[in-house]
Amino acid sequence: MRNTFIEINLNNLNNNLQKIADSISDAKIMPIIKANAYGHGMIGIAKNISHPKIEMLGIAYPSEGIELRNIGETRKILLLIPPEVEEITDVIDNNLDITIGHIHYIDEINEIARKRHAMIKAHLYVNTGMNRDGINFDEYKELIPKLDKFQNIEFEGICSHFATSDMDDKTFAQLQINNFKQFLDYAENHNLQFKYRHISNSAGIVNLPDAIYDLVRPGFAIYGLMPQKHLADKLDLEPVLSLKTFIKKIFSLNSGETAGYSLKFTADKPTKIAVLPIGYGDGIVLNLTNNAQCLIKGKRYNLVGSICMDQLFADIGNDDIEEGEQVVLIGKQGHEEISVYELADRANTIPYNITTSILKRVPRFFTDSNV
Repeated sequence: MRNTFIEINLNNLNNNLQKIADSISDAKIMPIIKANAYGHGMIGIAKNISHPKIEMLGIAYPSEGIELRNIGETRKILLLIPPEVEEITDVIDNNLDITIGHIHYIDEINEIARKRHAMIKAHLYVNTGMNRDGINFDEYKELIPKLDKFQNIEFEGICSHFATSDMDDKTFAQLQINNFKQFLDYAENHNLQFKYRHISNSAGIVNLPDAIYDLVRPGFAIYGLMPQKHLADKLDLEPVLSLKTFIKKIFSLNSGETAGYSLKFTADKPTKIAVLPIGYGDGIVLNLTNNAQCLIKGKRYNLVGSICMDQLFADIGNDDIEEGEQVVLIGKQGHEEISVYELADRANTIPYNITTSILKRVPRFFTDSNV
């Protein structure tokens, strides 16, 4: 068993879900578990995530839905990325719900479902200003009176996506809310009621409570994280992921000696280097080269030298540390903590990039509490 691993704290996962549930009144929850649950392990999260308010699971692609169905997941699953026409057969075979973001695909989707004697449940994805996915308002006005002709598609929902829900300036988000309301009002004026109306992502739940509607889509928040830490603090969320490894070998260096590729670390005094069996092949972001720390025995140590594909180095000075000692790269040890936010700041990236970069070859373990 590999001694480099991710540990998922299920107590924190459940507590985060409850904090979100408490903040959304009567709305339901769609946990977003795409991209390997933002690096946390999609299958393990799906098996362990449970709450009375969970209405369905959110993913990106049919391949993720197939993987979930193959392990026995029976709950509703929605594809947040509108699928390609050639993927509709997989959608039908695996009982997946879809978003439709292109008006010209609806006829083809309906025809495939008709030939398969199937009914596809769909959410209309409307463009409220992000201009990434979705049907614009003119297309929508053309489509709504024609929905009845698509007899093999059940239009259960309508959705959009915020571009700036994490920003203090809510001007653009309010514009999107107003645009979304325009779509909703038009449907209502044509006697069309959607079971699910949703636009709020993780930050939207905190920053834009007027846009919660029937369903919210927390992704990063489920895992105790937000685009910025102060947003997570507002809901009292706790990170669920810890990344741990161990010291494989310790080398003693004299002043002037180097460690690793490309001479990116040279000892300026006698010191000891701990070799850790994790590297960029596991998803450690290369921008952290000579720019990150780890925890050993509750103390911070600098990570130094080139990050290798499978290994990296910690400068442990002349401290009394032995081979085999546990090392924390993300998470808490003693009174110290290395957070995803810290690593994102050091790497000049976003927190999402830190966790989603961790590859599947790093085992995930799901426990009731971190050890």
